[in-house]
Amino acid sequence: FIQFTFQIYCIHPKMPVVRKILLHRAGLSPSIFNTSSASILRRNIFRHQNIKISRCQASSVRTSFVSLTPAALFRPQDILSSIKVQGHGFEQRRKIHHHTSTPMSKVCKDAKTALELSGLKSGDTVAVGGFGLGGVPETLLNSLSSWENGPRELTIASLTAGVDGFGLGRLFEAGKVKRVISSYVGENKNFERMFFTGELEVELVPQGTIAARLRAAGNGMPAIFTPAGAGTMYANGGIPLKYGTDGSVALVTEPRPTQIFDGKEYVVEYALRPDVSFVKAYKADTRGNLVFRGTSANANPDCAVAGKIVLAEAETIVEAGELDPDEIHLSGVYVDHLIQAE
Repeated sequence: FIQFTFQIYCIHPKMPVVRKILLHRAGLSPSIFNTSSASILRRNIFRHQNIKISRCQASSVRTSFVSLTPAALFRPQDILSSIKVQGHGFEQRRKIHHHTSTPMSKVCKDAKTALELSGLKSGDTVAVGGFGLGGVPETLLNSLSSWENGPRELTIASLTAGVDGFGLGRLFEAGKVKRVISSYVGENKNFERMFFTGELEVELVPQGTIAARLRAAGNGMPAIFTPAGAGTMYANGGIPLKYGTDGSVALVTEPRPTQIFDGKEYVVEYALRPDVSFVKAYKADTRGNLVFRGTSANANPDCAVAGKIVLAEAETIVEAGELDPDEIHLSGVYVDHLIQAE
């Protein structure tokens, strides 16, 4: 079987948007084609509702026509087009499926439902967006904090440790966290008490490194190199991770691998791939496309691209199609479940 790709540009008078439809991997036997023909549908114009097919390329295929109707092109449902291929007096019809499935709402009725659907379990790693009081997914965090018999011994990755009585602070107070990977931890007195009394493990990581490790996971990269921390105790190991109940150091960090590039030392940092990510947006549509407001975006996009499962909350949720594509900061393909922020 050969492979060929149609590149079809369709213009509808009522929708001044050019849509590129890729009809890919049609497995048709080369024995039935006139293999000398390399240009197809070059001049074909379909005048029904002013739809024009302006360009189509393939190799070793002769096609007599492609039927695409306005109803099929612009309804929010699957497009099923037919390509009729003809050669050597033999005719064959090949079904091509263009996936634009009916818009599926990702909105859950509440945070508890979203958490249950995420499959979050004890011992998992959770990346949490936000910095201080900005961009914090507090609805999800509050629900997780009050979830009786819910997941425990979680590892939390976040730029900050939050504040007492809010967001991450409530999660610490509920005793659901075993370890924290963070950078700025100076505004949570309960967090400090838990750390120095041995109730919490804390891995201090440069703030940019946390964000870069999350982005690396989202990009499919196993690790990155950074000069941050090279030649210091951070890279050499020995920073307290956990204290004993008597105040003694019970656990310290291991040395991090390093590499020399052009005479400069870099620390090897492994990608941070959370089991679940919590993110906060200003606005979203029902398909999970997110819009952030100013600096409240902080690490929310990084958490979203890295997470295996992503839960998002938004202050405002609109119907699919109401957001201008140019204002969307994070594509809905990254978001699994969405809730209304409280």
